[in-house]
Amino acid sequence: MSMELDTLLPSVTQHPPPESYVEIDKRQKLEPEAEEESESQSNSEQESDSESESEWEPEPWSLKPIEDLVESDFYMYNDDSNPYLFSCSRFEYKNKAQIKKEEEVEKAVAEYEERSRNLTPFDAIPVPPLANIFGNNWPKPITITDDVRPVLIHLSKLALEIYNQGTANANYVFNEIVKATSPFIPSGTHYITFEAKDAAHVDPFNSPITTFQAHVWNRRPAEGPPVVKSCSIRPN
Repeated sequence: MSMELDTLLPSVTQHPPPESYVEIDKRQKLEPEAEEESESQSNSEQESDSESESEWEPEPWSLKPIEDLVESDFYMYNDDSNPYLFSCSRFEYKNKAQIKKEEEVEKAVAEYEERSRNLTPFDAIPVPPLANIFGNNWPKPITITDDVRPVLIHLSKLALEIYNQGTANANYVFNEIVKATSPFIPSGTHYITFEAKDAAHVDPFNSPITTFQAHVWNRRPAEGPPVVKSCSIRPN
């Protein structure tokens, strides 16, 4: 009988017990403090934003029309430790740090060109950071990682296939990558040095190693397949 009554009774929502007078008093005391803290933080952030805005001031020369600028407008940068360069159709200004930087770059370029004077693109050496500036398109050594190696092997085999087709009685097979270099432009250009063995040798497993050099342009897929520019046995 009691079970039937329980199922017929409507559900009753239980409310949490009312706060005691002590709890209400504590809450009313804490709320003003929280509001004051929030207002104080907001005022502090506004003051910080206001200070940062007031600290920034445009450079005097930037307020003048460019046709009215003269070199002396930039003398404030003369002793600045950071290089500064301004150029327009009428004059060019460089501070001391900029002049020193350009002298160091010129020296680095001259030293690199002297050290690499007799080197082919296949034997390119690392370019010093100071000499590695815009306009210099020297080939640079490629770091042969696990991601790069398969690409270089593929290009080497293509080059070797072209060599075998164009050379009488040639039947070389790829053996190993030695090194590779690449310039920035054209993108995908590779100068690869690799080893190969003569498959027609009496004892192919003991065939002497022959070193090849291949210039291959690995074009983007949309531009077409790789182009073998040259492939030959490296001169002694």
